Amino acid sequence: MTLLAESQTQILEEEIITQQNVQGVLNNDPSYLRTMAMISETEQSTQNTLNTIDETLKKLSATLEGVQKTVNIFGRHKVEFKKATAHIEKRTGSLATPVLPKEGDMSSMPVISSIKDIVQQIKTKYHTAVLTGKNGKVSESTSLTYEDFCKSPEEIWRWHHEFRKLVEKNKPSISHHALADLQLLFKKQNQKFTLITQNIDGYHVAAYLQALEKIQAPQQNSPIKSTAKPNHTRTSSVRPSTNLGFTSSKIVTTNSTTKSSLQTSTSSTLKKVIKEEVKQKPVVSFKKFGLCDGVYEINGNINYMRCGKSCTPELFPGPKVGFADDFVPECSKCKGAARPHTLFFDEDYEEQYYRKVTILNGIQEADCLIVIGAALDTEFTASIVSQAIAKKQLIIEIDPKPSIKYGNVKHLIGDAEEVLPELAKALQAKDSKK
Repeated sequence: MTLLAESQTQILEEEIITQQNVQGVLNNDPSYLRTMAMISETEQSTQNTLNTIDETLKKLSATLEGVQKTVNIFGRHKVEFKKATAHIEKRTGSLATPVLPKEGDMSSMPVISSIKDIVQQIKTKYHTAVLTGKNGKVSESTSLTYEDFCKSPEEIWRWHHEFRKLVEKNKPSISHHALADLQLLFKKQNQKFTLITQNIDGYHVAAYLQALEKIQAPQQNSPIKSTAKPNHTRTSSVRPSTNLGFTSSKIVTTNSTTKSSLQTSTSSTLKKVIKEEVKQKPVVSFKKFGLCDGVYEINGNINYMRCGKSCTPELFPGPKVGFADDFVPECSKCKGAARPHTLFFDEDYEEQYYRKVTILNGIQEADCLIVIGAALDTEFTASIVSQAIAKKQLIIEIDPKPSIKYGNVKHLIGDAEEVLPELAKALQAKDSKK
């Protein structure tokens, strides 16, 4: 070993001895020992803290991931909510934006009237339109959607089958028959009469056809048995007018039956009108089948159905009561699932099925609007009243609790089944004195 190497080795040995001596001294120093113990505890505590932070970060990461999923779900719901809100606002615009008169029209406010006064008012009018609300005898749903039908047609038809049972169990009321009698009375007097209904039970159509047949019976010299059920088969001869806009009715029925609660005038004038219609060959227009031009059913009719995928615009008779609750009828064209001919909550009023444009255009020429128990809870019905208010037409509201607060409105306080027969009787009495 060289001298240099020996020297380095000696130096290292001396350093080791020195360190051992120093360490020995420190090990005997209580202060040093306490300091080292504190350092060791601090290191352990720091490591524990780091471990806790690591676990917290992992949990936070999982929480953030859950929050992001919630945000994504909320975003999707927000889009759907906006769509639903927009549709609700469209269907119930009258609730969000009440019908108010223009500035200066506040002097025209509703007044409580009487049958006698209303008779005097109506007899001077050329075109009377009637808007009826939902029938209190049967319960209708407003939450069924076309999306629900696409997902589960069985559930939609299950509700409709139950509703059909209620419709079959009940029958047109005295108010339905009173309105039908008024239709014929106005027809006889060459006055236009437009009946618009929110009901889907078909009672107004049934009452109208029954009233027509009651007048036709003396012309045909054939006894007719009485029933309150509407005729829903293609044997009824429905011939809609080419102009659906409030012309005299072109409905002739060969086997529907009649039961009217009020006496209908059978003067030679009305008989002549009916006789002219009976002479014409009854024809069923399949594109218009189920659309009675004497009654405008703006929400459809429970007694009819159509293709669920719109392969054809035709309407077909719906299934009769007696099928299984989950029975889904087929479209006669494509054999796919048929849908009820009723307006779903997520649908708009189409002209070809609900005749919205025809009705609104026709209302423009009306000079009197009778509103019977209508809640005005859709944009369509609210717009009908809004037009009447804007044109300062005479509005007659028949309701125990009238809701139209502005315009040239006459309130007849009471239930339709009490007021309408009295009104029809008064108008008929007025006519018989001529």
